[in-house]
Amino acid sequence: MDIAEINLQSRYVFRERISLMVLLCASSGRGFQVIPTSGMTLRSRSEHHLSNGDKYKDNVNALLLVATLVATVAFAAGFTVPGGFSSSPPNLGMAILANELDFCYFLLCNTLAMQCSVVAIVALIWAQLGDPELIHRAFHLALPSLFVALISMSAAFLFGVVATRRSHNNFLFNVVFNTVTAIFFHVMVLLLGPYVIPQLPGVPFL
Repeated sequence: MDIAEINLQSRYVFRERISLMVLLCASSGRGFQVIPTSGMTLRSRSEHHLSNGDKYKDNVNALLLVATLVATVAFAAGFTVPGGFSSSPPNLGMAILANELDFCYFLLCNTLAMQCSVVAIVALIWAQLGDPELIHRAFHLALPSLFVALISMSAAFLFGVVATRRSHNNFLFNVVFNTVTAIFFHVMVLLLGPYVIPQLPGVPFL
């Protein structure tokens, strides 16, 4: 760990990030630790005197852009709900699919995506101050929040599609839809999970 800190770099290839994660897990002992493999947790002793946190500026801006886009999409989806709104009394202005279970799931996932993306945005705004300690704490909060926001936004889209489908007994549609959904979420977890999920020393998968 001392050698890794002395030779700290601004950029790492993926295998080097994995090596850093192993070092962090081994040095922290057993227990629940938030150690993302993004390479943003290993800090040299001289980091506070170098570049004032500028080395993370591009990462912060990229994540801030993604979080803002998710919040924008979730906000727009909240006011343009699937199925539209009723234009006649007694349910004037109410969502047509308000009584559908899938529509309730859509609202839940969309709300979660909106709120988690806002949390990520606020955390990354703090990271803009340039304080290395704030940057690392912001990443620990923003990365998992953004992960949940992306997953929730995707789930909201899927539930919105299901809520508006006309054929409720189309076996082929259900099979294809469920298969594609299962594959998609597995790929999402495999791609985003290692970047944000907490590491649990002693547990091989985590």
